[in-house]
Amino acid sequence: MIKLFLIFAIHLSEDKAVELSLSNPIIKSKIEEIKALNYSRNQIIKSFLPEIKSNFTYSYSTFVDKITQYVLVGIDPITFEPIYKPVEVEFGKPERRILNISLEWLLFSGLHRFYLLKMINSLKDSKIKEKELKEKEIELLVRILYSQGLFLKSAIEKYKEIIGILNEHVKIARKRFESGFTVELDVLRSEVEKKNLESTLSDFEKNYIKVLSLIKTFCNINDKDEIILTDSLKVDTVLEEKIKKRIDLEIISKNVESLEYSKKSTYSNFLPKIFGSVNYVYGKPYGFFKDEWGSYFQFYLGLSLDLFDFGKKLDEIRKKDSEKKATEYVLEFLRKKGEEEIISARREFEAALRAYESAKITVELAEKSIRISRSQYEKGFISNSDFLDTLRKSLEAHILYIASLFKLKETKIKYESTLYGVTLTF
Repeated sequence: MIKLFLIFAIHLSEDKAVELSLSNPIIKSKIEEIKALNYSRNQIIKSFLPEIKSNFTYSYSTFVDKITQYVLVGIDPITFEPIYKPVEVEFGKPERRILNISLEWLLFSGLHRFYLLKMINSLKDSKIKEKELKEKEIELLVRILYSQGLFLKSAIEKYKEIIGILNEHVKIARKRFESGFTVELDVLRSEVEKKNLESTLSDFEKNYIKVLSLIKTFCNINDKDEIILTDSLKVDTVLEEKIKKRIDLEIISKNVESLEYSKKSTYSNFLPKIFGSVNYVYGKPYGFFKDEWGSYFQFYLGLSLDLFDFGKKLDEIRKKDSEKKATEYVLEFLRKKGEEEIISARREFEAALRAYESAKITVELAEKSIRISRSQYEKGFISNSDFLDTLRKSLEAHILYIASLFKLKETKIKYESTLYGVTLTF
């Protein structure tokens, strides 16, 4: 049996990769968390409304109590006094069938539900911010991965170019050796240099495959499909200085707010609760003695108040107050730390910019050196070792230049991450 496997090549730009990553299962999980809080909020709102409940019961008892009643049966003809006869009457019936429909309403809960609703709203806002933070985190991670992929792709192309030059060089070195213009050692050195570059190229290719695999994971692309990065590393020297609200600090602020409402909801437990209900009862026997179906209504209005619980509510309030203060201290620390992180990230970008400008000059000189060296070696003006050294330095200069472009993009993304409060971890 012949099995055919279809492999699709997906041409992927950086913006397209970011768009695909926003359908990541992690983002979907955040959406579901928001939905869950919406349902919790709806439950609290609906708790302000009455509930209608029903139940039907059937019971049979082998024990039925009896009472003695005296029934008038006549009048004494002599004394004219009434004559009574004792008669045993069943108190209740052995079989009972009862249908109960009730409307129950918690009229006042001591503001507990009101503050609980406020707390859920704050938690929902926090979850929305968490989703925004996760979206920004995945976006920046994908952009870094994409840039890293472009760096490795460019480095691989440069290595292949240099290896191609080395292949031509080995042929020339062999011809010069056969013609007696050089020694065999030059040929061997050239081949060893080629093998070293091929080994390094293999490492770059392995890392490139790993990066592409990570991009597929974030973008929900089938691992069997091939992706082709269509963008190229570009020089981006502009740093956006616009101050943004740190999403991570907004999340903590919302958590502080929800803890405050949680504390107030506990305070409300000191207040009384008022509840009422209306019951409709339909059953047989009707009452205690009538062996027939009948119905009646019952009305209840009640008030409950916890008088003493050995200070459990006070301990709960103190606990929530401590949790709130602990979160506020963390918020204060992160605000100060965030300002320092922004300054540090800006300095890293400036250092990367200087490194790029230096690498740009170096690679221009390296390009010129390799052209001159190839021509001079072919004419016999320089040795094989000098040519290989020039080739090696040229390759290093190109890789350094490509790396500086990647570093420039990476530090810019990291600067943006500090503005939003995003922690970038793979």
